[in-house]
Formats: sequence, structure tokens, C-alpha cells
Amino acid sequence: MIYKENTAPLAVRNDLSVMSVSSAGITELFPSFRPLTLETKSVYDRYIEPLPEALPSTLFFQGLYAWNLTSINVYRIVGRHLCIIANDTWTGEFLALPPLGVPGDASFIGAVDEVYASFRRVGLPCVFSDVPAFLLPFFFMLEHYDIDVSYNADDSDYIFTRQDFVEGTTKRSCREAISHLQRRERPVVRPLSAEDSDAVIDVTKQFFCVEHDCRDCCFGCEVTVVSRLMRAFRELELTGIVVEGQDGPIAFGILCGQKDTLFFLSKKVRRSTRGLNELLNAAFPDCCGAGYSLINYSEDMGLEGLRLYKSRLGKHTQRHRYRVTLSAANFYEKKGAL
Repeated sequence: MIYKENTAPLAVRNDLSVMSVSSAGITELFPSFRPLTLETKSVYDRYIEPLPEALPSTLFFQGLYAWNLTSINVYRIVGRHLCIIANDTWTGEFLALPPLGVPGDASFIGAVDEVYASFRRVGLPCVFSDVPAFLLPFFFMLEHYDIDVSYNADDSDYIFTRQDFVEGTTKRSCREAISHLQRRERPVVRPLSAEDSDAVIDVTKQFFCVEHDCRDCCFGCEVTVVSRLMRAFRELELTGIVVEGQDGPIAFGILCGQKDTLFFLSKKVRRSTRGLNELLNAAFPDCCGAGYSLINYSEDMGLEGLRLYKSRLGKHTQRHRYRVTLSAANFYEKKGAL
């Protein structure tokens, strides 16, 4: 099997997208699916338990919930698997996420079949997005489908071992930058808590929003996203760090964990402050990363500056997220109408 890198531009909105800017719209298309809410987390946690490793960054529940305003998510339990369908309101695409549960058993096959049938009923192509490499073999075992697999390197997660990440933060250039910041500002680093909601929002507005046009936030308003995260801080089992300078908070990081992996959900810092990024990164492993052997710094989204920054953090691997497109001309003849 050859995995094709997909470098095509963003998809054009399809006609059905006009009715899908809310969970009500997507449930009209997929009436057997329910809107994903904060209460869905306990369900989600049960179904990721059998998985052998952490999921891609985009499939962490905390991210699904935080960005559930531009990627509208609905779910359904099929057998012993949790199935999620997402409507990307930016591209207009409807995408299935890989079934979560025991990989490869009869329930996995049944879940794929039901999702495929749901897409076919409304005349949409069935594309499973953000499939991790460890689930690909189970898609290849599906005998009654033609399968096309592709990936986009811009969507690949940056994965660091804890040791490699720590070594990256102790390089001479990082130590000098942190020392410079400590001499000038005497910053205070402390754990983030649910009570820091106003501080997180203020930092985002002061040091991110003023540097960006609202149209840049095509995946969702950053203020709205961090507000959603902070309002559900305890329920989402979040952790993080706040850095305070002489005039109040000047940086924060919000993180969460899954299995052996610590994931960076959101990070904002005061621009043009030497040593601030380095200080945050150096503090993360000890303050937030106890018990985690891997760190997922998410993707670079095709932004050259972000790619350069992440690639210089330390030794890492890029973990692809695959798109699996299914087609089966004789699906109903082989499987029967679902």
C-alpha cells in the first residue's frame, strides 16, 4: 500500500454545508447521531481505554470539545465502538473519525459499515479523517471496500520523548534566554487553575488578538476556544502553567494527557519577549508532565514560521494523520441494506 501525500488546497464547500453550521443541522443529515457535549467525555474515556496508544492531537476529547464550534461533532455508539462524524464548517466537508474501541474485532467492522451506510444514504463520500497509523491495518482488513489512503505533512503531529524535549530546553541558547528574562522581569511561574479564566482570556486578547486579524482564526475564535476550555477546566482534566511578569500574567499554556502522552492544547505568550517561550517549555515537563513519556506539540498547519519553531525544539518525529476514503460499488449486495 502506498500512502499518498495530499498537497491539494482546501476543499470547496459543498451544497450541504449551508445546513450544517450547528449540531441541529448535522443531526438532520445523520439523525441517529447525537451532539457531542461536555457530558460525552465519560463515554469517550471508556472507548479509548482499549486502544494501544494515545490518539492524534485532533482526536483528544479536549480538542474535540474546544473546537466544537467550527468542527461540529456528533456521535453514536455502534456495538462496542464510539463513532463520531464531524462537519468542518470551514471547508464544508463531512468527515468520519475512526471508530474508537477494540481495534479490528467484529464490532469495528460493523461500526465502519454503519458509518459508511450513513454517508451513502445522504449521497456523501465516506472519508475517515485523522486515522492514526496503528488503526490503518484494521481498515486494510475490510474486504468489501476499495480503500484510498493519503496524508498531509502539514497535519502531522510533532512527537517528542520527554527526555528529548527536556534536553531541547536545556541547550545553551535556551538557558541564556531564560536568564535574560529572569534578570529583566523576575517572572513567577505557577500552575494554571480554573480560577485563572480571566487571566487566560486577557493574555489571549492582549498578546494574540492584537497581532492577528479575526479572519486568521479560521478554525475558531481563539478567545472563544480558551474560554470554553477554562469554563470546563476540571471536567476536561486540564493542567497548565501561568507566567506572571511585573504587570500581571504574560503567558500561559493549557495541556492535557492521554495514556503516555502530554498534549499542548493552547499556548499564548507576550510577543517579542526574549526567554518567555523557553521558560514555558522548560517548566512544562516538571509542572505538567509527571508520568508522561511522550509530548505531542500538535501540527504546524503549514505555517513556515511555526514549522521552523517546532522543528528546532529538539529531536522529534512527525506522526502522520491519515485520511482513509472508502468506496464499495456493491456494498449493499455484499452486506445487505443497513
